[in-house]
Amino acid sequence: MGPIDADWTKRYLFPPAFEDFVPAEHPARFIREFVECILAEGGIKLEWREECGEGRPPYAAALLLRVWLYAYLNGITTTRKVEAACRDNVGMLWLTGLHAPDHNTLWRFWTMNRKQIRRVFRQTVQIAMEAGMISMVLHAVDGTRIQARASSRKAWHRKDLEKFLSRVDQKIARLEAAIESEPERGESWQVPEALQEARTMRAVIEQRLEVIREQEREHYNPADPDAEVMKLASGGTRLAYNAQIASEEKHSIIVAEQIVTDPADQGLLNPMLDLVEEQLGRMAADTVADGGYNTEQTLVDAHNSERAITLAAGPSDPESNSDKPYHASRFVFDPSSNTYGCPLGQRLSFDHRKTKGTDRVVSVYRSSACASCLVLTQCARSKNGRTIERSQHHNLVEAHRRRRRSAEGRARLKRRGPVVERVFACIKGALGFVRFGFHGRESVAAQWTWICVAHNLRILLARWTREVRHQLLTLLFNASSAHVVRLIT
Repeated sequence: MGPIDADWTKRYLFPPAFEDFVPAEHPARFIREFVECILAEGGIKLEWREECGEGRPPYAAALLLRVWLYAYLNGITTTRKVEAACRDNVGMLWLTGLHAPDHNTLWRFWTMNRKQIRRVFRQTVQIAMEAGMISMVLHAVDGTRIQARASSRKAWHRKDLEKFLSRVDQKIARLEAAIESEPERGESWQVPEALQEARTMRAVIEQRLEVIREQEREHYNPADPDAEVMKLASGGTRLAYNAQIASEEKHSIIVAEQIVTDPADQGLLNPMLDLVEEQLGRMAADTVADGGYNTEQTLVDAHNSERAITLAAGPSDPESNSDKPYHASRFVFDPSSNTYGCPLGQRLSFDHRKTKGTDRVVSVYRSSACASCLVLTQCARSKNGRTIERSQHHNLVEAHRRRRRSAEGRARLKRRGPVVERVFACIKGALGFVRFGFHGRESVAAQWTWICVAHNLRILLARWTREVRHQLLTLLFNASSAHVVRLIT
């Protein structure tokens, strides 16, 4: 007997059943069940015209949704590659019933349902919640910078344009001076081509600078005006978006997500918690985040909303300034005398109050002994001496620091990495998503939602696969038991 090889002359008496194309635990079957489930409940109405008029009938919205979900589940995010998968991938062939929608149809469906995909994401969270897969003990919030589709090299940069404008002005001045030094010109004289090109270039640069000034931006790409230059985790700075998520600790399911254009995470924690509360109806017992979210206003807003949060040390905390002997945290407050003691033993007394921002009131403390201090240049930026500002929310900030430094606080912060950073590792590693494929914030936000849906579906798929295997084993066991019973009787 020879080795097993393909036999293209083989004929079947009866064609194989379509259900036999994929095994019982194939991910395509899970996608079919998921789409049937969320569409049957009536909470999702896809934007797609299915009425059959003249010509070829349209594809069903459910079919196109199955195609896109299965594509993102396998890390396929472009219409051309999805179109190719509909012809080549066995799971996709089974999901479409051997139909093959082209990339234009896929693109129109994706574009028309950019807002509806958020409801699909909500359904993944709801299903996980009903299955008891979401923990309400600890949640983690974090963000990652993902490169935009627009090229950073083709962006307009204010500093570069200003340099180019200065060089062009110098070139124009040299050319005009050279022309003025020439003999008297006749009626047929024309402006030299080099000067015309320089003046045209200057007009273009001025136009671009005007756009940047109107936008109040330092960097701008007209192909993707919403993208901002950000520092990426992989190194370097590129046009990118700040992708935010909140995940739970039990299975690392994403319970909230959004896209922002601000490179910094400051001020983003409470908006993310609003989304979590909207999705789940309540908050977790505690939410952790890194020091990028740690600001006084964030702590105040969380306290006013009665939300328990534990944040890592921020830029102004003592842990982040351990190498600075004269940092503000080194000055000890004495409530009995309403003074601060500096590291060298001098007292700083209350001087005045002032308002910073809209409603933040701080008390200013200073000392007259600073003028003769030997370390004045190391301690203070001003020649008038060192000042310490004590916010009206200082006690709240100190209470949070004690909470963070406690054994429970350190244990919760230690869980932050496995809970949320592992999600980004899966998205960038398993799903291969490292760059957005669309221009504009609306499309980018929709694609990020698709990615978060795919991540949640991967977790739900693992649970579904275990249950299918359990059912198959149960059927086999029951069949074997019935066979044994027949043999005995």
